Amino acid sequence: MRSGPGRRIGVAGGRPPRDLPRVCVPCGVWNRWGIDRHRAGSRHFGAAGQSDFAMAADPPDAAQGIVNRLTCRCHLPPASPSIVQASWRTFFEQTLADLEQRNLRRFRGGLPASGNATGRRDRTDHFAAPVPPSSSTAPSFLDFGSNDYLGLRDHPEVVRAVRQAAAAGSGASPVLRGYTDVQRGLETELAQWSGQDSGLVFSSGYSGNLGVLSCLVGSEDLILSDRLNHASLIDGCRLSRATIGVFPHREAGYVDTYLRNNRHRFRRVIVLTESVFSMDGDAAPLSDLLEITAHRDAALVVDEAHAVGVYGHRGAGLLEELGGQSAVLLKLGTLSKALGAAGGYAVGESPAIEYLVNRCRSYVFSTAPSPAVLAAARTSLRLLQHMHAQRQALRARSIALRERLRAIGAQVPSGDAPIVPVILGGEDRVLAIARQLLHQGIYVPAIRPPTVPVGACRLRISLSTRHTAEDLDRLLAALRPALDSIH
Repeated sequence: MRSGPGRRIGVAGGRPPRDLPRVCVPCGVWNRWGIDRHRAGSRHFGAAGQSDFAMAADPPDAAQGIVNRLTCRCHLPPASPSIVQASWRTFFEQTLADLEQRNLRRFRGGLPASGNATGRRDRTDHFAAPVPPSSSTAPSFLDFGSNDYLGLRDHPEVVRAVRQAAAAGSGASPVLRGYTDVQRGLETELAQWSGQDSGLVFSSGYSGNLGVLSCLVGSEDLILSDRLNHASLIDGCRLSRATIGVFPHREAGYVDTYLRNNRHRFRRVIVLTESVFSMDGDAAPLSDLLEITAHRDAALVVDEAHAVGVYGHRGAGLLEELGGQSAVLLKLGTLSKALGAAGGYAVGESPAIEYLVNRCRSYVFSTAPSPAVLAAARTSLRLLQHMHAQRQALRARSIALRERLRAIGAQVPSGDAPIVPVILGGEDRVLAIARQLLHQGIYVPAIRPPTVPVGACRLRISLSTRHTAEDLDRLLAALRPALDSIH
C-alpha cells in the first residue's frame, strides 16, 4: 500500500517497495531505498530504528532516483554548540553596530541612556534613561510620547475594572475555552458602537491586522495600499499572497485610475488605508475612497487606530464623523491608544466576522486576551462615548500647537489630530534635539527609518487631554533654542 506524502516509514517494520522515492526530512535531499541511504548510525535513525525518510510522490529527480550522497550533510557529526553560538553572536553584534553607526538603533524605553548628543552609548546598556515615570500624572516629567489621547489608561474606573476582573489570563484560544463573557460583551459593544453587526477582539492590534489581511485575499486578488500604511498592514498584505499595489499617499485619483484600467484582471480587490496616519497625523480621503470603491467593485478596509476616541460624536472614529461606517468591508482598530488598554479588533457584517473566526490564524492560534485587559477596554469604551467635549478640546489644542510651532520656524503639516510631527530631516539632528529636550524633563520620541522614509526623521508629539496650556508653553520654550542651535 502506498503511503501519503510526509508519512514516515519504519525500518524495523519491514522494507517498503523499492520504487518509491524518499526525501530526508531534515535536509530535503531525495534518495531511493537501497541505493542511497544514510548509514545506520545517522542521527536520522532513532534507537527503535525509526527513519526520517518520508514518502513523496513527485521528487525533483524522480526519473533518475539517485542523488549524490555528498549533497546531504545530515550524516555528519553536529557542529559544536559554542561555534554555532559564536557565529550567531557575531551576526547580532555586527547588525547592532551597523544600526548604531547609522543612528538607527532602538532601545527599550526610548532614547539611549548615555553618550553624546547623537546617542552613542555604552555597549552594555540596553535601556533608555531616565525612564519616564509610569504614571502619566507625574508632575516633573512631561510625556509627549504616549498614545493615551484621552488619559484613560489610569482612569480610576478603568483601574477598578482591572482589579475586579475574574482572572488574569484566559487560558486558551477563543475558539476553545478561552472565550469569556467579558470578551463576548466587548465584541458586541464594539460592533454596536461602530455601526456594524459583529466584532472580533485580538490580543494586539498588530496581530489583528496581520491575521485579517492575510486571510481575506489570495493569489488571484489585489490589495491597493497607501504608501504610508502601518507596518502591520504592510506585513498582512505580504502574507496574503495577493498582488499588492502601493498608491501615493492619500492619492484617491490614482486609486480610481488604476481600478478603471486594471479591475478586470483580479477576482477581488481591497483598498486599504489608515483613517488617521500614525506618523504624519493627516487624514485619508475617506469620502473619495468610499465613492471609488463603490463604483469600481472594490472593498474598502480602514484602520482607525489613531482616529478612535478622537473623531466622531461618540468617538468611534473618522468613519463615524463622515457617516461611512456601514459602507466599509471591515473596520480595524486598537484598544491600546485612546481606549488605554491593549489589543486590537475588527468589526463588520456577521458573515465576514464568522469567516475570520474560522480562517484568521492570529485569532484561532493565539490565546484569547486577558479578561483583566478586556474589562479595562470595555470600561474605557463606555467612558469615551461621553467625552465629546474633551475630543473637541484636544483637536483645537492640536491646531493651536501647530500654528505656534510654525511661528518658531518648525516644519509642521496642517491638521487637527493629536499626532503633531515636527519634520527635521536627518537622524543626527532629530536624536540631538530629542536628547536636549529629555535633559530638560520633556520626552518627545525621535522617529527614524524604517518607521519613516529616509530624510524625513521627526519629533512625534502626541497630545493628550492631560496636557495643559502650561505644558505646551514649556515644550515650546525648550524646543525653540534647540531648533536654532542644532542643525
